[in-house]
Amino acid sequence: MDTELDDILHESFAEHVRDIKGSYYKGVWLPQDYLKITDDIENFRVRDDDVWVCSFPRSGTTWTLEMVWCICNDLNFEKANKILSTERVFYLEFLGATTAGISMARKGLASKLTIDSANRLPSPRFFKSHLPFHLLPKDLRTGNTKAKIVYITRNVKDVCISYYHLRKNSKIYCGTFDNYCRLFLENRLAYTPYWNHLIGYWKAKKSHNILFLKFEDMKTDLPSVIKSVTRFFNTSLIDKQMEALCDHLSFHKMQLNPTTNGQIDYKPVLENCYNIKCSDVAFFIRIGQSDQWKTDMSEELIKTFDSWEVENLKNYPELRTHLL
Repeated sequence: MDTELDDILHESFAEHVRDIKGSYYKGVWLPQDYLKITDDIENFRVRDDDVWVCSFPRSGTTWTLEMVWCICNDLNFEKANKILSTERVFYLEFLGATTAGISMARKGLASKLTIDSANRLPSPRFFKSHLPFHLLPKDLRTGNTKAKIVYITRNVKDVCISYYHLRKNSKIYCGTFDNYCRLFLENRLAYTPYWNHLIGYWKAKKSHNILFLKFEDMKTDLPSVIKSVTRFFNTSLIDKQMEALCDHLSFHKMQLNPTTNGQIDYKPVLENCYNIKCSDVAFFIRIGQSDQWKTDMSEELIKTFDSWEVENLKNYPELRTHLL
């Protein structure tokens, strides 16, 4: 089985990233380059006023980040529309856990993205991480800080579909959708196993400052989600502010906004590392819809994912209820 999965990994990922090998680190599939930054992450000094947005990839992270950042920055839309999201929010493990970050580091293009550089950022700092809870900095895990974490979830089938399209559109993955789903289910993609990721944060929320949100709720009733976030950060919005924030967070504006849609961020990687023109690559924010699995997955695949979910969440009925 492992040999067959290794063959799929080798054949399905583009030649320019095949030298970025993956392996398990403390039960999590990550690039082997991650080992270079483990100590820096473990010992990273977290401040009480730090704000963290954590998730499994493709769960609505960019959308959530923009919402949280705006709420915590007095709805400074002028700054939000001028400064890249990746400059306003520090992606903690970027240089060791992503193909883009690893490629930039190997080319010497990442001096401003090192974990040490985050130590010099002014407060309040905003962080993004896809790491499972047990790999976050020790200060966060042990509760030695008042820092707050917002964790966003999404239907796992839609997560897998979005993850596939991200890899395909960024010309990293060139295999079939079915094989990508198999790698996802068999825990051979970055940050898997998926359910361990969710369960880790779910268990930690009982004793840590963690707010759980759901992508689907943001789609159906964004104002209510915004209100839960403002309460979490001990603030509030008047009606006009709520309308302005909802407008700023609309899918159309997020997709067209160069500070959030990812094209500018990837330019040095695509052009200098991979020799790919930005105009050849689709936006980071694709279609932002719920229930894509109903049209994109076969009945057999849907049954496989559903059975997999039931098995993994059988001891966590409250988490399963949250995800419904």
